[in-house]
Amino acid sequence: MKKKVLISGGSGLLGLNLAITNQNKYDLVLSYHKRKFNIKGIKTKKLNLENYNVLIKELIKISPNIIINAAGLTNVEKCESSEIKAVKANVNIAKNLAKCCKILKIQMVHISTDHIFNGKKTLYKETDKANPLNLYAKTKAIAEKEVLKEYPQSIVVRTNFFGWGTDYRKSFSDFIIENLENKKNIYLFKDVYFTPIFTGSLIKTINLLILKKAKGVFNVSGNERISKLNFGLRLAKKFNLDTKFIKGISLKDKKRLILRPKEMSLSNKKLFKTINCKLNNLDQDIIELKKQRKKFVKILKPFIPYGKHYIDSDDIKSVNNILEYGWLTQGPKVIEFEKKVAKYVGAKFAVSTTSCTAGLHLAYKAVNLKKNEYLITTPITFVSTANAALFNGAKVIFADVNKDSINISVKELKKIVNKKNNKIKVITPVHFGGVPCEMKEIKKIADKINATIIEDAAHALGSKYKNGKRVGSCIYSSMTVFSFHPVKAIATGEGGMITTNDENLYKILLRLRSHGINKLDDNFKNNKNAFTNNKFNPWYYEMQSIGFHYRLNDIQCALGISQLNKLNNFLKKRKNIAKYYDTKLKNNKKIKIIQNKFREISSHHLYIIRIKFTKNNSREKLMNKLLEYGIGTQVHYIPVPMHPYYSNLGFDMSNYPNSMDYYSEALSLPIYYDLSREQQDKVINCLKNILN
Repeated sequence: MKKKVLISGGSGLLGLNLAITNQNKYDLVLSYHKRKFNIKGIKTKKLNLENYNVLIKELIKISPNIIINAAGLTNVEKCESSEIKAVKANVNIAKNLAKCCKILKIQMVHISTDHIFNGKKTLYKETDKANPLNLYAKTKAIAEKEVLKEYPQSIVVRTNFFGWGTDYRKSFSDFIIENLENKKNIYLFKDVYFTPIFTGSLIKTINLLILKKAKGVFNVSGNERISKLNFGLRLAKKFNLDTKFIKGISLKDKKRLILRPKEMSLSNKKLFKTINCKLNNLDQDIIELKKQRKKFVKILKPFIPYGKHYIDSDDIKSVNNILEYGWLTQGPKVIEFEKKVAKYVGAKFAVSTTSCTAGLHLAYKAVNLKKNEYLITTPITFVSTANAALFNGAKVIFADVNKDSINISVKELKKIVNKKNNKIKVITPVHFGGVPCEMKEIKKIADKINATIIEDAAHALGSKYKNGKRVGSCIYSSMTVFSFHPVKAIATGEGGMITTNDENLYKILLRLRSHGINKLDDNFKNNKNAFTNNKFNPWYYEMQSIGFHYRLNDIQCALGISQLNKLNNFLKKRKNIAKYYDTKLKNNKKIKIIQNKFREISSHHLYIIRIKFTKNNSREKLMNKLLEYGIGTQVHYIPVPMHPYYSNLGFDMSNYPNSMDYYSEALSLPIYYDLSREQQDKVINCLKNILN
């Protein structure tokens, strides 16, 4: 049976490396304080390590055989600026864990540092007296004493390691490799020495110390004393990186740096005697680091998609409540969700559907769009905007886009209307990327020819018109259709919603959504079957017209309600992400930012840039190179008339030059609620470096 190991600091660099390396060796539990990091197959647990009474109760429940304490505040400058935080993170937690381990008879490993000495000699031994120069080192030295005082059977590991980190917690080797790969200068100390060890070798050694039931202090270090500068040069050569970007400096050159030792090298003679096993030399460790890259980076630096949903505990709870106590199909949550969406956008009625595509189909059907009638929309949209018109037997006309907004061009719309005004039944503007169309002008055009406006707002939940009213309020249209696909502003798995202010349309939509069956106050046609002795038969229903099965269920709507509660936060974060991209990319001559004029009214479903791609510097090459860095991008969209089905109908892209120009240059960058600043910086830096 595998031993259970609890790793504190489970979202930190060493904690995660311990977990990945030991996944098959131990039954692991990663504890975390604020930031949770999920690794498939490994349990996580939020623990209050600062409260001894709470902690010991939790440890009794978890019942680990071993605890490895990798928690702590390791940033020297942050420790110096906040002594209270440094003491809590580095001393109090270690002491609490040691006390618990002693009482519960749990084997303990405490991770310390090589910073605890003053740097006056080389190759410090375990018996050398600590003489810390800064608060970080002081707290780590105190923690060692407290751990061994509380629980002398503990293993205290002094070390300085390198390995693969996360986007939010990079190692020294990460810093070197990433900057050199991006052809950026780095400045490394030529007069600061240490004995670095690869995380793989460190973890192997910790496992051996645990196996031998060792106790006391051990220097778990590499075999070679080396300067930070020479370490960087050695690492660069093994990774085939250009060393010209590495510049050597002295510690004194960094004027504002908190005092720290120049000499941190450790002697590992005691370790060798204890484990009776040799460690890799530095070159071997670096080779192992290189071998480990693909596997570890995939786990530690998760793929950054162009868009994704955000689900929290409230969402999960809302769905669980339905599964335990509620309706599974259509029930009260459907009505509640519809009312909340209607209220949010400022419309009188809302009808939920299984998707935005279904919503468009029903909306077109509700206004009786039919054979030999025309619908006008934009080429730059998802195919469903046009497809839903074809479902109804109608014909589609595409009006080219405006160069700035990438929405339907009012100028082009006027041209088409002047040619075919007597046959145009519906105009469907698409609020592309969340930018509202020029609805006031579009309504004037539609009113002149008595055409119905149905807004495709798949991207635009939360967007506002210039007058401050929300998209979906239907002040310019008969109906507006939204999407709740996982990459949209809020998610219901799949789903859509139609809003309207027309009660008659509302009732038609409800019937169409559910097989055409009468569920409201319509007059029954077959009263003989509907009533007995003038009393309504409770089982009775009538299908008076053809309809569809486009119903959303209570499970999805419960999730939708929970998501809607967070929508304003989602929109705020998306706007901040867009503005940060604007700031960081605006001076790059190879990138053209679009839709930035609309930041105050857009929902920012997409963040799109335009690049003049060439044969040698193609979009395909750029997207694949970004994929190598774990960054997903997309193109929104392939113009609808370009698809084979539509080209076979006679559509020709030469009639839509603005759409074609846009499509040839467009690239959508990642934008979603929990995209971190570190991840966004990674996207920006990788994009710039590839283009340059």
